[in-house]
Amino acid sequence: MRIFAKKRRKMKCIIFLLITSLILVVLTMRVSTLFNSLAQSKARFEATYAINKVIGETTVDSKTYSDIIIKEYDGGGRITAVSTDSALINRMQSEISSRLIERFRENNQYYITLSIANILGMRTITGFGPKLPIKISPSPNISVKFNDSFVSAGINQTKFAVNITVEAEMMVSAIPFRTSVGVDRTIPVAQVVLVGSVPDTYANFSEKFDKE
Repeated sequence: MRIFAKKRRKMKCIIFLLITSLILVVLTMRVSTLFNSLAQSKARFEATYAINKVIGETTVDSKTYSDIIIKEYDGGGRITAVSTDSALINRMQSEISSRLIERFRENNQYYITLSIANILGMRTITGFGPKLPIKISPSPNISVKFNDSFVSAGINQTKFAVNITVEAEMMVSAIPFRTSVGVDRTIPVAQVVLVGSVPDTYANFSEKFDKE
């Protein structure tokens, strides 16, 4: 009888350990998935904010994005051609890339809250849980390119616009997790509305600068 009771207690201990191990595995997988999701969302937010801020602050030699578009007129004041200042574009591409990398090097420590409610899948309670530090930094390559487009802007009007597209891969790490997330942001920075027919000539460009 005692042998049977001993075996029974031993079996209960084994079952308890198996259940506990299974719960820990499930929780670890859930925490890993949840962390990756929150970390990637944080990386996208911070990267998008940094891109918008850097583009908004960038000027070169007291020139702004409006100086990129060069217009030529005829004697009647009609725009006959539009072109772009390639030298200014190249300098701005370099400046934006350098400032982005510098910004993330200076501010690369962020925090996300991994609440117990999130881990347990409970929506009735929130705000309880640890704040985990994460590091967000750009990969060696940040792509900055300018592109142009002609778009109809109404009756007998055409808009010539210049946009900036920034593509960056952000590395997100926090022991023992590590992941990456791609960020793609396009922002219009300069435009001119052409009244009447489209000019006979214009400079179509697609310059690209990769900062390494």
